[in-house]
Amino acid sequence: MKAIILAGGYGTRLYPLTENQPKSLLKIAGKPIIESIIEKINEIPDIEILIVSNHKFFDNFNKWNENFKNKAPIKIIDDGSTNNENRLESIRDLMFAIENEDINEDILVIAGDNLIEFSLKEFYDNFKKLDKSLLTVYDVYDIEKVRKKHGVVLLGENNKVIEFQEKPEEPKSTMKSICCYLFKPEIRELLKEYLKENNSSATGFFIEWLIKRTEIFGFKIKGNIYGIGDVESYEETNRIFSQKSY
Repeated sequence: MKAIILAGGYGTRLYPLTENQPKSLLKIAGKPIIESIIEKINEIPDIEILIVSNHKFFDNFNKWNENFKNKAPIKIIDDGSTNNENRLESIRDLMFAIENEDINEDILVIAGDNLIEFSLKEFYDNFKKLDKSLLTVYDVYDIEKVRKKHGVVLLGENNKVIEFQEKPEEPKSTMKSICCYLFKPEIRELLKEYLKENNSSATGFFIEWLIKRTEIFGFKIKGNIYGIGDVESYEETNRIFSQKSY
């Protein structure tokens, strides 16, 4: 199995912190975000890790990787973009990684800017049992927390995803999804089809399109998620994790 960490963004909302280094290498409680993500990925057996970077921060990731020792092999991929205006965005970065490495197997896709506290091993075990693509979901129990902000999931029997709304004005549930997916190999051809038909390369719009073409199930996570989107969320997450480390 391959794990693809999407870290090709430029983190402009975190300036000046990310003017000269990628968001994923910012430290939370003294540890780069990406190392915390990789620790979770290591829960999955026999996995290889690919990190998709942009060209601007490619050297930053390589220098970090030279000093980071991990049991699963790690490869950094340069998507060729040089600034926020010509960035590929998430789905094009995912397609780039799959084609660049000629991947035709199960893949874990995860954002490089979310700190997660749930078990990826449980996620993986559920995926192997179902033998179906899975996305992570969790209930925030408040419509206002997802309105116009997040991908909203409507689950049916056996947690099958029956509808996905990307940043809806009128959410149909309080169940939110994050960029943490386990996909079957069929995803390669479906990605090609999607990108031929659509300009948007955001993950939410892809999932919205995807559920109409293949079965996807939701995995209800246990544990917190911390999205590092701007300076305020970074500082708050750093404060929380620094307190936990004592």
